[in-house]
Amino acid sequence: MRNFQRTVRVSDTDCTKALYFTNILKFTQEAFESLLKEDYPELSLQFHEGKIAFPIVQTSAGFFAPMLLGNELDILLDLKLNNTSFEVVADILHEGIKKGNCTIKHVCIDLILNKKVDVKKLLGEVCRH
Repeated sequence: MRNFQRTVRVSDTDCTKALYFTNILKFTQEAFESLLKEDYPELSLQFHEGKIAFPIVQTSAGFFAPMLLGNELDILLDLKLNNTSFEVVADILHEGIKKGNCTIKHVCIDLILNKKVDVKKLLGEVCRH
């Protein structure tokens, strides 16, 4: 599990200065992109070069308490790997209190061959380089 930090900014909030509900997905996706860049740079490069894609096929989010303008959030991120898909699972905390959670399910597609890719195999190949 990795920890990413994010501050709730004005552009992230609604008129009550609470986090606008869709932005929990944005925060989770930003943390995932950071994880890719930091932990799997070769995979990140293939993604940015257009060789592979990770389309989103399912999302869910839960809100337990408001996340407000200026809150420093900890996004605790974990990856759950399946055969051709993976889930990005996040718990979102403020000052150690869980404020929400989010799950984003992606499939892994080889854009050159136009077919699904075995995620565990792909990560294994990337980690060996």
